[in-house]
Amino acid sequence: MGGTVIERALKSLVIIRAKHLAESVTTPMLLIDAEGNLVFYNEGAEALLETPFTDVGVIPAAEWQDMFRLRARDDSPAPLEKMPGWIDLQGERPGLGHVRFTTLTGKDHFVAVCAVPLFTAQKQFDGALVLFWDEPE
Repeated sequence: MGGTVIERALKSLVIIRAKHLAESVTTPMLLIDAEGNLVFYNEGAEALLETPFTDVGVIPAAEWQDMFRLRARDDSPAPLEKMPGWIDLQGERPGLGHVRFTTLTGKDHFVAVCAVPLFTAQKQFDGALVLFWDEPE
């Protein structure tokens, strides 16, 4: 693991604070780390995803895009790196877009997504807080 103990603690603090924010609101939110791993989602997201976070836990980036069958707006398969918002996060900018996904129970959703990058006090990218909500088609 790179960085000093203090740098790692600050990175963890950013994720912890973002998690506390997500836990305190009903807006569906998920939290991803700098590597793209899904590290948390709140109760609002649980309602849309139809699966409690405690049932799935932390999910590596390559797995959660397949788990929820993430797709582009036109329903074509799309890797996470090509999804709206994700591209902007790679450039460490906020991202907006639309995504299709399928819950573990088989229900399809079309959602608007707003991904906000998270930075440490040293301006190091630490992950993102992703807000999403159902959209009419």
